Amino acid sequence: MMYCRGCGKQLHESALTCPQCGAPQNAPAPASSSLKSQTVAGLLCAFLGGMGAHKFYLGRITAGVLFLLFCWSGVPGLIALFDLVAIAFGSQENWAKKHNHGTLTPPVHVAVKVIVLIFPAIVVIGILAAIALPAYQDYTLKAKTAEVIAALVPAKNLVAQYAASKGGVLMDDGALQGIKSSVAGTKEITEVDAFAYKQYADLVATLAIGSQTGTLSYVSNDAGASWACGYSGLARKVVPKDCVESAGVTRPEIDRPTLGLWDLDYANATLQSCTASATEKGDPNALANCKCVIDKVALVIAQSEMGESLSEGQQQIVQQARETCAPAPAL
Repeated sequence: MMYCRGCGKQLHESALTCPQCGAPQNAPAPASSSLKSQTVAGLLCAFLGGMGAHKFYLGRITAGVLFLLFCWSGVPGLIALFDLVAIAFGSQENWAKKHNHGTLTPPVHVAVKVIVLIFPAIVVIGILAAIALPAYQDYTLKAKTAEVIAALVPAKNLVAQYAASKGGVLMDDGALQGIKSSVAGTKEITEVDAFAYKQYADLVATLAIGSQTGTLSYVSNDAGASWACGYSGLARKVVPKDCVESAGVTRPEIDRPTLGLWDLDYANATLQSCTASATEKGDPNALANCKCVIDKVALVIAQSEMGESLSEGQQQIVQQARETCAPAPAL
């Protein structure tokens, strides 16, 4: 059977004219190999429609080329979705008239209709997943951030206690190790540093939360009574709301006690070395003699100039100090 080229009524394949409208039917029936399958067109549209595969199959080369050229934009894919619905639910008669010169072909396979029905559900699920997955990741990051903030509370308290009780004493290694131990159970905290001197105190934590790495810092200028929060290298969504982006902490200069032109720490270390050496040589007044020499030399020669390469004048100063500080002979 075929359809009239004029009115669309069913005709026998051998009819030369339509008995209904009289339209001539002089076009030869297409060979079976050239018939366009509604099912094949539907499958091509479903899986490769965004690149115009169904257009090429149906002989619409220009449209197929345009689909292929603009497939990156997503517009051809949207058009292909409408084409798929039309192909899947279009009638055999319309398909025959439009693509096969009125020759009927088998109806579209049910699989194509199923694809059309489930495709919107797949799209909706994809959209929901695209929304829900980032939201879940954000929730996970915020939950881990809350754990980090809670873990840092004991550390902040230890820093505040040290600053409030020890005043101008610089934080020692023992106190710092205690602060580090207080956060050892939180894997998102990879490193902790703390500093306290006079009224200033700070706590700096290096964090690794998901793919985020950076530092979270707390700074106090009133011995831990109040804290200012800062962050660096982390996304805004993984830090406390009251935090501000910063370049790190700026610690105050330490008022180091001095002896003349020397730091007191350097003077004490030199005194210990001198005393040990003099004691080995049998000097009964090693400590007093060494202290006397250091007190005199530190007033004249800068700490940075001390070493093996003293000038001749500096060597004379040291020798004079030794002679002056030598013990008086026994009477």
